[in-house]
Amino acid sequence: MIRPWLGPRFDVETYCRTLLRVSLSREIRPEPTGRRADSLWEAQCGYLVPVYGALLQDLAEAGRLEVD
Repeated sequence: MIRPWLGPRFDVETYCRTLLRVSLSREIRPEPTGRRADSLWEAQCGYLVPVYGALLQDLAEAGRLEVD
């Protein structure tokens, strides 16, 4: 759950980038952290946007998110 790390308004890109950043910050890894989340976003945004866009839409339709 990344809701505590999101502002009151966010889009799919912000949601995904935050999800990656928070998830990766909790891992113990030998390589430097640097731009890992940004690199993953850039490599996978074509997949992540439709998947998480649908997820966020489902949450909005269920009344768990408010759409502007």
